[in-house]
Amino acid sequence: MSNKLHKALERQLSRVGLNENSLPNNTEKWQEFLERINRYYHDTDQDRYVLERSMEISSREMQDLNSKLVEAQQIALLGYWHYDRISGESVWSKELYNMLKLDLGKPVPKIKDTFALIHKDDIKKIKDLLDRAFSHGEKYDTEIRMKSFGSENDYHWYHMIGNPKKEEDMSIHSLTGVIIDITKRKEAELEVSLLQQQLVTSARRAGMADVATSILHNIGNILNSINVSIQTIGEQLTDSDFNKLLHAEKMIIENKENISQYFFEDDKGKLIPQYLVSYTSKLQNNYNLIQNEIRNLMKHFEHIKAITEMQKSLSGVTGLIEKVYVPEMIDTALKMCGASLEAKHISLSKNFKDIKFIVTDKTKLLQILVNLFQNARDALILYDLASVKNITVSLEKIDENNIQIQIKDNGIGIEAENIIKIFSFGFTTKKLGHGFGLHSSALAAKEIGGKLEVTSDGYGQGATFYLTLPLSASKRRSNHERKSELTSHRD
Repeated sequence: MSNKLHKALERQLSRVGLNENSLPNNTEKWQEFLERINRYYHDTDQDRYVLERSMEISSREMQDLNSKLVEAQQIALLGYWHYDRISGESVWSKELYNMLKLDLGKPVPKIKDTFALIHKDDIKKIKDLLDRAFSHGEKYDTEIRMKSFGSENDYHWYHMIGNPKKEEDMSIHSLTGVIIDITKRKEAELEVSLLQQQLVTSARRAGMADVATSILHNIGNILNSINVSIQTIGEQLTDSDFNKLLHAEKMIIENKENISQYFFEDDKGKLIPQYLVSYTSKLQNNYNLIQNEIRNLMKHFEHIKAITEMQKSLSGVTGLIEKVYVPEMIDTALKMCGASLEAKHISLSKNFKDIKFIVTDKTKLLQILVNLFQNARDALILYDLASVKNITVSLEKIDENNIQIQIKDNGIGIEAENIIKIFSFGFTTKKLGHGFGLHSSALAAKEIGGKLEVTSDGYGQGATFYLTLPLSASKRRSNHERKSELTSHRD
């Protein structure tokens, strides 16, 4: 033990004006000195006790926090890792061991052994990310497929984040990061994608059914007109005056030997020449009427033929990209709805500017236009307060790459709370509607690289639909051309 006094004792001697060479020389000085020492050691013991208790509590809290951290990693399927490039050593959290089914008693695998777990299609990607992280200090965030230790093809999807640790005057040699098992999320995304494809197909078919219903309705109206014409012709052919003519012929044959006397002296014979003259005039009128009805029949049959031809083009294979003259497509869609527009006394106005050809999917464009015209027609039918029912179709080039078709009606309009739902699947304000037509039209517009929008000032204020389309097929954004990474994790 050192001969020197304890520093704490030296401080207490100094406070009473003493040192190791001059000890207290009276009882009062000794008492003051001993009280100071006693108080100092008491306070020191108290501080030490508080410090020990704090360390005990902190240690317990740290253990509790660590336990909660481990539990949180298990719940989140998240593992922590650290890798040092110089030493080649890695650190894995307990949950990362569990995720990759590695025995906790075994050391952390070397980096080359870890690479052996990564799917062959992802190995180059992860190596490139690691090289950029060490070379340029770039943080990476990616998704890869890995299998667990001891398995052949049990690949899971993982979200991997790596963060390089930079140190002054040293090259980057260590990475820290996390890895999260996202297999269930990927499977859910794949299922949602498949359901979305089924929904799109169902919506498109429903939209096509709308068009087919409209076509059948138009043909039904034409058939009604044909039936009226046939009835009119039938009535003329079964006219009772025709029997009278046959009776007059019979009377003439019976009296042909004295025909002159019969016409001038017989009371009945005198009436025949006058009857023949009047009947000839009537026969001419009937002939003209029948000819007119025959012309109407031919017109109606031509209309049916035109509609069926248009239906063939509409029901053709989608995805065929061709050069299309937009005004002709508009006219074709109007013809398909024409009979129903005329029947409801709906007038039509056209305003075409900068008329252009575009390269697009003709079938989908025709489907959209027919649905929009049908929607405008229905809006006018539902609004009885419009004294003049009108649909205005406008066409113009809005910029170097796009044209816009506007279809405006002065019908029932769209209320503010419905304007954002109008293109939603299944949404409709019609009693007998199913909410497929506008939804399928919006989807079709996206598939050919365009967009469908609508504006309305509210109930009774009509609505305007805006169909924007690219001029060139290169501007299309087909959903079928997008490649999804949502493949099965079991490769």
